[in-house]
Amino acid sequence: MSVACEHPANVMQNIRSQFTWQAFAWLKPEVTKLRKHWPLILCLVPISLCMQVLFDVDYKGHDITESGIKIFTWLPKLLGRKNEVLAPLKGQSEEIFPYGLQSVDPLCVKQRSLYDCKFLAAISSLTRSEEGKRSVYNMIKSNTDGSATVTFPGARLEPIQVSALTSAEKYYYSATDGIAGKFDGQWLPILEKAYGTYRINHQDWWKTTLRFLKYSVLDLRFSSRPALPGFAASFGAGDEVGAQVLAGGYTKCIETTSFELGRFGLGKGYVTLRQLQSWFDRAGAEKQIQEQQNMALIEAMENGSVAVATTEVSGDALPYHLFSGHAYAVLGYNPKSRILVLKDPLCSDMWDPNKGSARDGIEDGRFEISLPEFNLLFSRLRVQMNESV
Repeated sequence: MSVACEHPANVMQNIRSQFTWQAFAWLKPEVTKLRKHWPLILCLVPISLCMQVLFDVDYKGHDITESGIKIFTWLPKLLGRKNEVLAPLKGQSEEIFPYGLQSVDPLCVKQRSLYDCKFLAAISSLTRSEEGKRSVYNMIKSNTDGSATVTFPGARLEPIQVSALTSAEKYYYSATDGIAGKFDGQWLPILEKAYGTYRINHQDWWKTTLRFLKYSVLDLRFSSRPALPGFAASFGAGDEVGAQVLAGGYTKCIETTSFELGRFGLGKGYVTLRQLQSWFDRAGAEKQIQEQQNMALIEAMENGSVAVATTEVSGDALPYHLFSGHAYAVLGYNPKSRILVLKDPLCSDMWDPNKGSARDGIEDGRFEISLPEFNLLFSRLRVQMNESV
């Protein structure tokens, strides 16, 4: 049995015939229709870009809800006003690790002006164990010229050299003053600056274009790089790169019942089999999710893995003084009582809605929450898994 093969020249001719102007004649009336709406299209494009710029916030100075019209940093100069004097926090040690390994503590992590809570939560969760503290301690090597070389375990082939922190950087970056204002060195802002540098070096073309427009308009700087390299640590607000460079491996994401199932089994924007199951057996669907979380948390505690909880779309969290669109470090978990220990990078506690104060009576950012409560108030649990898992 033989199969007739068409001559290659004929094949190419047939392919070319499919891409003549006549083949696309059906597009002409559609384009004509669009031309009638060109004023609307021209309006929607800049509005869309403007919204993306406003939502891509690096730090408080670029947050219109915090700074208002001051997000245009060139405005004070135009009005003839003096720039704000940026004074670093008092009591800061100039050393990276003034107390050696004891300088590294999960409760020390304090978010300040940068919107990089997910990265800071990952650091706090990593340093809950002695192995994690030593990992952070070994990431940073000081150099004789005052700079430091940071080697992230998840990016070992790309060591990052960062210059000594400036006064502006000490003012804006996060600080290790989470425990009653106690400073334990410059290791945290150095990590923040190094991670920001890493993110600058790994921008995709669309984000590069968008940020070029943003900094041109807001700062009159024609560059896709932020004013300070550490500001770029906020580029990781919507991904898991921060945890991945800190610990390596990949991220397991488990959605909570409030996110996946919602109140009426509808979830948050897409359909899953568990949502359908919850229409007939809500308790069974919730149990499946909690068992999955329970196993992931047990594994994370045993392996010293980074674990982060987030509240992307949780409106129920506000009465408990938990912030929507925020990340919290998981510092501990008791599988018997199913109690999680969380740490807020902003050092704010979970409140008792009836009392209007910290539920545990201590405002240190550390609080406990039961697994059922967690599923009501949070959106996702993210656990960093080793490559071999």
